[in-house]
Amino acid sequence: MQHRSPGMNGLDPWARLLFIAMWNWADDFGRGTASPKELGGFAFPHDEDITATDIRRWLGEIRRAFDVVFYEVDGRPYYYIPSWEKHQKIDKRSQPKYPAPEEGRPWDPEPVKTKEPGPELLKLQLSESIAGSSAEPAESSADAAEVSALEIGTGEQGNRGSTSVPAVGGLTDRNARAYAKAPPAQPEDFLARKVIHDIPRYANAPGWVRRHLVPLVAAAMRAGFGAQAISGYAVMVMSEGRYRDDQHIPELRGALSRLSRDATLGTACRACGLDPGDCPCRATPAADRPWTEQDQADFEAALAHLGVTADELDRGA
Repeated sequence: MQHRSPGMNGLDPWARLLFIAMWNWADDFGRGTASPKELGGFAFPHDEDITATDIRRWLGEIRRAFDVVFYEVDGRPYYYIPSWEKHQKIDKRSQPKYPAPEEGRPWDPEPVKTKEPGPELLKLQLSESIAGSSAEPAESSADAAEVSALEIGTGEQGNRGSTSVPAVGGLTDRNARAYAKAPPAQPEDFLARKVIHDIPRYANAPGWVRRHLVPLVAAAMRAGFGAQAISGYAVMVMSEGRYRDDQHIPELRGALSRLSRDATLGTACRACGLDPGDCPCRATPAADRPWTEQDQADFEAALAHLGVTADELDRGA
C-alpha cells in the first residue's frame, strides 16, 4: 500500500504528535478509539486550547499520510493502523479490545465543512456591509494611527467595531506559546526528573510521556510531598495492575491522588508515604529540604565542570 504523502515530513507538527500517541493508544491489534475527546485527552492532557475540531482535522491529515482506516461501530468511532503488523512484534497478544474495521462502516474524521455562500448571497452580504458602515461615523485618521498592528492582532481596539484580524507576524492563540520565553527551571523540576528516572517504568516511557510526568511530580513536591512518598505510591499503584501499559500519565495521577487522600486522612506521611506510626521521619528529609541559592550555585558549578546542560544530563541519564 503506497502512501499518498511524504509521511511525517508532510504533517502538521501537532498531527505528528497525535499519530505517535495513536500507536500507544491502540490495542495489540493496532485498533483504538477515535473519539476526539478521549484520544485528545490522552495525547494532549495539558493543552486545553486544543479542540475536538483540531483533533479531527489532524486525524484527516493522518489518514491521508498513512492510510489509517477510520470506521464506526454502533455510533462509536475507531481507527486501525494498517502498518501495525509491520512495525510491532507481539509474541502473546491479549484479546482485542475494539471491533475490527470489517464490523463497521467508514467514518470521516474531518469536521463537516459548511457550504460556501453563492454569488447572490455574497452580493447581499456585501450590500448590507456597505449600508451598515455608511451609517456609522467615520473614524478619524488620528484615531486610526493609534491602532497598531499588534492591537489589531490581539483585539485591543476595544469597542471600535472593527473585525479583529491578526497582523502579519502577530501573536495568535496558536503561536503565542512558541514565542513565549520559557520560565527558568525550578528546583522541584530537577528533583522531579530524578524521581521519574529512578522508576524504571517511567524512565523507559517515550520522551513526550516523561515531559508530562515531570510536571505532575514537581507540583506534588511543591505541595509538600517527598520524593520517597511519591515513588512509593507510584510503585504501589503499578503493582495493582489497574492501568494499561501505555497509561503512564493517568496511573501517576491516580497514585498522587491516593497519596494526597491518605495524607489528608493522616494515614500516610507526606515525606516518606509510610504509616505515621511506623514513619522514621522526625524532620524534613535532607533530599526534600528547601532548595537554597547555594544549592543552585553548586548544581550549576557541577554542570559546568561536566560540560553539559541540565537537559543534556537528563537525556543522557
